[in-house]
Amino acid sequence: MRTLQIWIAATTLLALCNSARADTEVSMRVSSQVVNDSGYAAFSTTTGLTEVGLGAARSLATLWRTRVWAEASYQYGHPVGAPFGGDFNTDVILHTATLGARIELPIWSWLVPEVRAGVGVLLGKMSFADTQTTASGWSDTFTTYVLGGVELMLPQRWRGDIGRWNWGLLIEGGWVAAGDLHFVLTPDTPDDKLVHTKTTSTDFGALSMSGPTVRVGFLMRF
Repeated sequence: MRTLQIWIAATTLLALCNSARADTEVSMRVSSQVVNDSGYAAFSTTTGLTEVGLGAARSLATLWRTRVWAEASYQYGHPVGAPFGGDFNTDVILHTATLGARIELPIWSWLVPEVRAGVGVLLGKMSFADTQTTASGWSDTFTTYVLGGVELMLPQRWRGDIGRWNWGLLIEGGWVAAGDLHFVLTPDTPDDKLVHTKTTSTDFGALSMSGPTVRVGFLMRF
């Protein structure tokens, strides 16, 4: 009896997994995040950070109406609006790579609510320059996100006979959390083939990139 129960459970699980469509997704997103850290004022005249990102996802299973995806993404961020004028400048560039999972529960084929979460690595490069010195430094930390939103896919009757291809828009919001980026700036050595006095590094402090975010994206599935 127990063997029969195990066989039935295994058969059911395989049937559910095999019913999943082997869909692949690529996406491009633009996000706007609020950075609450007061140290961010050294890089931007606003509290907002605009990022652009590329993503890829693969449908793993369809359990009744719910679809489960595995996803990977990369985002690039660069604050706008230099807070200082003249010959004094500070700058930071951010790179984020994440892996995560997404759950979708379609209402109709074209209206798909979704929630997703993931973890990854946040890498930042800070630069400083004045009339006499330039310095830079790198820092890395963990990052995670929890987001929810809705996908607006192209209805079947508008797609015609194009097979499994589909396009859509994504609107979502949520929270991004990250550890502190600790920047230690080292003066850049001029490339003039001269001997220079050894310089010391300067601890510029920590920067937290946690905060609420809103994202809008374009999806393509095949």
